[in-house]
Amino acid sequence: MAVRRIPIHHRSVTGKVAVPSGMHPVRTESTLETDFVLLTQWDTTVKRIEAQPVRIEYRDGTTTRYYTPDFLVTFSEGHCPSLLVEIKYQADLQENYAAYAAKFAAAKRYATEYGWTFHVFTEREIRLPLLDNIKFLKRYLVLSAAAPPPEIILRALRELRLTDPYTLLSAITPLSERQMQLIPLLWHLVAIRQIAVDLNEPLTMQSCIWPVNGQEGGL
Repeated sequence: MAVRRIPIHHRSVTGKVAVPSGMHPVRTESTLETDFVLLTQWDTTVKRIEAQPVRIEYRDGTTTRYYTPDFLVTFSEGHCPSLLVEIKYQADLQENYAAYAAKFAAAKRYATEYGWTFHVFTEREIRLPLLDNIKFLKRYLVLSAAAPPPEIILRALRELRLTDPYTLLSAITPLSERQMQLIPLLWHLVAIRQIAVDLNEPLTMQSCIWPVNGQEGGL
């Protein structure tokens, strides 16, 4: 449960991000926070993302202050330690780092006490091609009931092994209209991780794709 209520005001973009099954929706206070949640929930090792997770008391000179980081990211057992997160725009971080230094140091100490790590993320680490690809693929997570069966694409991909979307669809059918009908299914299979691709590079019809591990021999 969040320890600080997220306010609604004209200077921020508040919202709630739907996350995968088994997770609660995550409240955000800016578009950059929303992008961070979208990026993080794509990681299959992430178990939970909690907004406004803890209230940290610290001393700033002779004054007692309190600081609430933006998120706590918990990973599945055997993976990374939990990650206490602050989201800042790069310009804000550079301009006001001296003002943030004491509370960031307190957050680092707090995280260390619990065996976590603390990190400040900016748009330089969030707004990358991976995020653009995730936003693109989210549109294809759900297919219409009239979509062709996945095996049409997966069988052809197993035969070609390493290819690209354009070549794959051309191998299935020479008809451009039929290829267009198969494109949503292809991106759906990428979105649900039945087709592998390097998501750190922009997705195009010339991106390299290949069967995921264990599919070379059939479904």
